[in-house]
Amino acid sequence: MVELVDTRDLKSLGRNAVPVQVRLRVPIYICRDIKVESDRPNKQDSDYISLSEFFLILMKYRKTILTLVFIFALSSVIYSLSLPNKFSSTTSLKVMINQDSQQANKMGGISSLIGMNINNANSESEIIKSMILSNTFAKNLIKHEGITEKIIAAKKYDIETKEIIFDANEFNPTTMEWVRDVSYPYKKIPSYLEVYQEYSEYLKVNIDESSGLMEISFTHISPEFSKYFIDLIVKEVNRVMKAKDRTESEKAIDYLNQELANSTSLEVKKSIGSLVETQLKKEMLLNISDEYALSTVNASFVPELKSSPNRAFICILGTFIGFFISIIVVFLYQFILKNESQL
Repeated sequence: MVELVDTRDLKSLGRNAVPVQVRLRVPIYICRDIKVESDRPNKQDSDYISLSEFFLILMKYRKTILTLVFIFALSSVIYSLSLPNKFSSTTSLKVMINQDSQQANKMGGISSLIGMNINNANSESEIIKSMILSNTFAKNLIKHEGITEKIIAAKKYDIETKEIIFDANEFNPTTMEWVRDVSYPYKKIPSYLEVYQEYSEYLKVNIDESSGLMEISFTHISPEFSKYFIDLIVKEVNRVMKAKDRTESEKAIDYLNQELANSTSLEVKKSIGSLVETQLKKEMLLNISDEYALSTVNASFVPELKSSPNRAFICILGTFIGFFISIIVVFLYQFILKNESQL
């Protein structure tokens, strides 16, 4: 024990005060406890490893790491080689309906007065794009021979014969019959919705805002079919838009003729006459132009080089994934061993 004596100034005390010596006793074992606690190991610090320990663990389990990396690299090579080559064909198109719509929009004030609705020219491209990407449009495509089986049952492509090899478990090309065994909701003969779900992933439609051109691209294992499918889409768009506009134009001409007969204003009759002239021009284009809605700017082509898969990227990615997984496995194993040794 340590005694501390407090001697105070007696003058500062009152006359009747009695001087007292104050002795403070401080236990020495408090300091010893503090010293002992500082010497204890920090469990939180033991959970961390230094850079040197990191490399020592890597060197210790290098054979395990190399084995796992080799397995992942080999698996990625086998997987990439199992993927069939796919080819993409592209075409650039000009939306022709906009020109007629812009001419008709000049009469928008008069047409609104007599109850006619003229479509906005700026929306025509988006309407056609939405139509191409819709599942309803697939009904028009599967009506053509060979479309359904080449999308659903195509397995490989023979470069020498340029023919599609079908999956024998799906489709028999000799008898032209579907032989697949599927469960609900799928049917033995694929529906247009199933065909749409299959090809929609590989069909891309983009509109260039600066030029207004529409670009359509399609990817398939057959380069010939990728071109054929794009040409078929353009052909069907023109056919559908022709039929739609022909019906609307005939109804519009009948309506305008009735309004022309009932109107007494010369100005209104003149404006109606201009609208009738526009509709007659539209009917003329319907009859003489095969590319009524979409006109080809850059024609589709049979691609010579594959667009996918990128086998080099798949192999490199698989190797890196194997390396990181092997490190995680090694350090988890080391952590488990360390915890077991401390128990």
